Amino acid sequence: MPRESRLDAGQAVAIWFLDRHYGLEMPMKNSIAPSILVVEDELLVLMLTESILMEAGYETFTASDVSQALAHLRSNVDIDVLFTDISLRSVANGGLAIARKAVRLRPSIHVVYASARPVTDRMRNGFVQGSRFLAKPYRQWQVLAAVGQWDHIEGYVAPSEKAMRHPGPNHRPFI
Repeated sequence: MPRESRLDAGQAVAIWFLDRHYGLEMPMKNSIAPSILVVEDELLVLMLTESILMEAGYETFTASDVSQALAHLRSNVDIDVLFTDISLRSVANGGLAIARKAVRLRPSIHVVYASARPVTDRMRNGFVQGSRFLAKPYRQWQVLAAVGQWDHIEGYVAPSEKAMRHPGPNHRPFI
C-alpha cells in the first residue's frame, strides 16, 4: 500500500482494491456488455443476483417493484435482458406483467423469470415466448447459464463454460 507522509501535513494513504474473481473466469468484452434489469423485492436476493451478474461482466439495473421496473423499461437505457421475480409484494404476479410490458416496449428483450413458489400452468401460460425460468433458491452457475444463453447480444463474450458448470452435489445454494 503506497503511503505518503509530510511534516505538518498529516498522512495520506492510497488504498488499492484488487479485482476478485471468486473462482469465475471473467469474460473478455469485445463490445459493450449486455445490460440486465433485475427486478426483485427481497433486498438480499436482489443484491446477490446483481453481484453475480456484475462480477461476470454484465451491466445491471435494479428495481424492487413494478413501477421502478417500468420506469427503467420506458427510459433510454439499453436493456437486453429482464431478470424478474414472478411474485412481487405489491402485485402477486407482477413479474409476469412486467415481462409482457417489457416485450411490448422492447421487442428484442430476453426474459428470465424466478420464483420460490411452484409454477402453475396458469403462470407458465403467462410467460413471454422464448423466456427461461429459474426456481429459487438458485445458484450462481444457474444465473449465469440462464442469461449466458443470449451471449450473441452485441458481440459480447459470455462467461466461460467453467463458470457456468454445476459445482457438484455438495455445493449449497445461497439465494
